[in-house]
Amino acid sequence: MEGLFIVYPFWVKLHSGGHFGISVNPTYQRLENNFEPLGITIGSGNYRFTRYSLYADSDPSKKISFLWQYDFGPYYNGSLNTTTASLSISPIPQINIKPGLNFNHFMGVGKEAGDRNVALCTLKGSLYLNPRLQLSGLLQYNSQTEVTLLNIRFSWEYSPLSSLYLVYNNNSYDGTERKIAQSYIFKLSYLKQF
Repeated sequence: MEGLFIVYPFWVKLHSGGHFGISVNPTYQRLENNFEPLGITIGSGNYRFTRYSLYADSDPSKKISFLWQYDFGPYYNGSLNTTTASLSISPIPQINIKPGLNFNHFMGVGKEAGDRNVALCTLKGSLYLNPRLQLSGLLQYNSQTEVTLLNIRFSWEYSPLSSLYLVYNNNSYDGTERKIAQSYIFKLSYLKQF
């Protein structure tokens, strides 16, 4: 069972299209079973904690925009500080590049009451040749699992509501033994209206 309530005691919307503010997030969780976020075992039981967030962003319709959020405070039986940041770069309307970072610092969390740092780094890109033809990609690295993911997707709407998709996925694990999994996906849809 979960109870969640978010309060924004301070929130400003700027004329430029950006925002900044603070939120307070009182949370109640009753875990029937152990919970294991990111390999940290949190025992079953009742938990009450209040987390806080600082948030800022700029107008996403601009050529360059940003988003930044810092969450901090208690987390189950310990504490967690999380920083999320991204930058969006669109030199022309047809191109968008978006690097991002999510960094989590766990302190005294779980049965082991240990500390752990986990980062998720991303790079997204999109190329819109026209409204019906686009190429997009995602490169992602997870420091917890040491997995690098690459996803590239080409889509073409060759007729109204009829599309061709080509997708390439590559997952590589950088642990003690390097492993790579690749997949290619092809999808063709055709809709005939009567």
